[in-house]
Amino acid sequence: MDPGSSLGYVNEKTAKSVHLSIRPSTHNVSMSVGSLQESVLGRCVAELTLNGIRYQNVSLGVTKNLCSDVLLGQRFQRQHEGVVLVYDGTKPELVVSQRREACVVAAATTVECPSLFNCLTSNWRPVCATSRRYSAADTAYIECEVKKLFAEGIIRESKSLWRAQPLVAMKTSTTTYSI
Repeated sequence: MDPGSSLGYVNEKTAKSVHLSIRPSTHNVSMSVGSLQESVLGRCVAELTLNGIRYQNVSLGVTKNLCSDVLLGQRFQRQHEGVVLVYDGTKPELVVSQRREACVVAAATTVECPSLFNCLTSNWRPVCATSRRYSAADTAYIECEVKKLFAEGIIRESKSLWRAQPLVAMKTSTTTYSI
């Protein structure tokens, strides 16, 4: 279940493994990070059974790099009064409805993310540049900072073709700043 997605999607491998008929379709879908987009390879119609309820003619986009086998978005979820996701957390249940008191949260789930690269056509690829060379001290500093930021959840792994190389600048011989 993905309350941030308006439509449903199926991983290409999953669709092929259950012999779904894929109709060609080419467009991009924006992910939760606005600069990330995934190509939709086609559309298929599936019959799903979830918790004993049978759903017929469920339209799903087919993508190559989906984070799960099937992702069911708001169009599917809105067939129900509500969708309960159980996380086993320590705090009490958090209920967000489409009513007036939650309109800001509900509206945020349907806002389209603007593209940072809307001036580029879909077939453009980044220019390949050689990686910078770093001293052993700079390399150790970069690795340490990346591990720390990753552990704190500030950064995450990415499969994006676009990258920015770090620049390490020394202010004094004892203080390192990363830019």
